[in-house]
Amino acid sequence: MSTALKRFLAGTALAAMAFTASPAHAQTRSVSPPGDPSFPPAGQWVQIESDSSGLCLAARDGAGGAVVLDDCAPRAGQYWSVSYHADGSSRVHNRATGMCLDVDGKPAQPNEGAVQRPCGIYGDPDSANQWWNLYRFGDGTFGIAMYYDTYGLAAGGAAPGAPAVVTSTFLAPERKWKVHGDPVPGSR
Repeated sequence: MSTALKRFLAGTALAAMAFTASPAHAQTRSVSPPGDPSFPPAGQWVQIESDSSGLCLAARDGAGGAVVLDDCAPRAGQYWSVSYHADGSSRVHNRATGMCLDVDGKPAQPNEGAVQRPCGIYGDPDSANQWWNLYRFGDGTFGIAMYYDTYGLAAGGAAPGAPAVVTSTFLAPERKWKVHGDPVPGSR
């Protein structure tokens, strides 16, 4: 059994135990959440705010550039669009760069930094870290988990410039996100 599969199975069992013990954090897998205010609306640009720090996800530089946390302001690098797919996977695109949210390591490791890269093709191993699963917490926030792994996107700090990272701590407050402000119409 591969290491990634072992991590996935261990994380799934841990998540199942955590959600059983805490029904307020019931998880539901995203497919297409029309009208659900917990999720970013499909086809619109939104700012994604860390519930723990109050800072927004922001793209820096170009391909391979870091995804960091920054003061929420109407800057193009802070607007993201989520496309939802029938199998439960999602892609998160940046408005300024047109690139996809990705993770630096292949395979991802705990506390690996989030980056942006040109969007790859579904099933291509080089773009596996660009596929995400959005899930809802019972408090109006959502999580962004890697679709092919057990790690989830988290705030790597509480100061502007802190990196967005992936972590295996499922119920950590740093893994909670929310839509900041009103969506901007337009599609990816």
